Amino acid sequence: MIKRIKDHIFTIPQKIELLIIYGILMFVLGISSNYFISKNEEISDGYDSDDYYQVATNFQKENQADKSNSNLNGADDLAKIEPSAGESKKNRESAERNKGIKGTASRELIQNKVLLGGKKNDTEEAKQKILKQLIIVKAGENFTKLMQKLGLDRKEIYNLGSKIDNVFPLRNLKPGQKIQVSFIEKDNNLVFKELIINFPLFVVSASKEGVEGKIKAILVKKKLKKNIIYRSGTIKENLYSFAKKNNVPIPIIPPLIDVFSFDVDFQRDIVRGTPIEVLYEKLTDDDGKFVSFGKILYASIRINGEMLKIYHFKYSEDLDYFKPDGSSIKRALLKTPIDGAIISSHFGNRKHPILGYTKKHKGIDFAAKTGTPLFAAGDGIITKIGRNGGYGNYIRIRHNNKYDTAYAHLSKFAKGLKRGRKVKQGQIIAYVGSTGASTGPHLHFEILKNNIQVNPLKVKSHKEKKIRGKIFADFTQKVDEINKILTKLSQGS
Repeated sequence: MIKRIKDHIFTIPQKIELLIIYGILMFVLGISSNYFISKNEEISDGYDSDDYYQVATNFQKENQADKSNSNLNGADDLAKIEPSAGESKKNRESAERNKGIKGTASRELIQNKVLLGGKKNDTEEAKQKILKQLIIVKAGENFTKLMQKLGLDRKEIYNLGSKIDNVFPLRNLKPGQKIQVSFIEKDNNLVFKELIINFPLFVVSASKEGVEGKIKAILVKKKLKKNIIYRSGTIKENLYSFAKKNNVPIPIIPPLIDVFSFDVDFQRDIVRGTPIEVLYEKLTDDDGKFVSFGKILYASIRINGEMLKIYHFKYSEDLDYFKPDGSSIKRALLKTPIDGAIISSHFGNRKHPILGYTKKHKGIDFAAKTGTPLFAAGDGIITKIGRNGGYGNYIRIRHNNKYDTAYAHLSKFAKGLKRGRKVKQGQIIAYVGSTGASTGPHLHFEILKNNIQVNPLKVKSHKEKKIRGKIFADFTQKVDEINKILTKLSQGS
């Protein structure tokens, strides 16, 4: 029955025509598939065709013996060479030979390289061909992925990365960053020689001495000219409107907020007409071209009738801004805002005493009697106070634009406290209780960094520092120098 139906659908001549058409289609598809396979082989290093062309045409031969030509800023100076028709043909003809090449860089690099003639030198080292490749970091890429695209093996990537990490954290590489990598061609092999990452303020370089030598990484700061800029005005709406009106670059605003953050609540302390001034560095190269902004040298703001002045003075890596009396703008947060208590539960994963399953404990519990007074861990503003779900009675204090502290399961709050009220470090704010999801009286204490709970015992806090002795004399000299610059620039503005 099925056979009869098929015979009625297609006659014999129709079947022959279909077979002919089928054969033609298979022939065409076979040619197309070979074409696409060859195209995929050309870009098999992971770049799309446009990016690959940009990378492959950024090779340049240089004479290693002429060390005076080495340039740490070479990532921006690579010659972009478009191969001629003859050179392209020559590269294609050599592709087959290169298939068997063993080296630390991928075969595509050799197939697409462009070599320039160099000066003759009798030394073997000078005769080695040095190839440079410029790569650009894309979103989602890390150092390991970038080096794997170049064909470096895992051991070499690890050695190279660990050396660079000693002078610059590779996790800070951002999309768009250019990286120049150089290889030596020796015995038909490409062997890693040097890597250069060019930043606005410094250059990171990692190089290998000889083919089998050890890798060495260094960070070299660029010599830049510091131009000191003075700006002043009044705040009408917020700091950003002040910046726009008074020609203050937007990148200066975040560090300016940091400078004032321990003393100023920018949501509540700022009123229309608040005066503010700032002295900052603008960095340029030898040609006067803008490179980056430097430090804020001085800033002042008038809050509630008092003038707050901050001066830059490098005391240590963590302490670099001080008031005129030598006191640091940074203050410590108390890690134990309660007297006579013991830690009953640490930060981290634990079996929840009520829920019964493992859950991350995002703070520290201090066991204490009901009614034990609690202290504010630092100066700040109360942003939340009242009942808060499983936390029970709860207080949250913002100390600056980075850190908050939170206190939970409280029996009661200190009198006079409300949202928006300022508190001082050590001030009694509440009393131990067992409200909310609690099995007994204790304080649940949290420190939040950028709104994320962190381990209070591991927070690097700054002891309030006041400069004294000989260092204070150096500080006052620095203050005098800045004040002279302020006087000169403010009169000329």
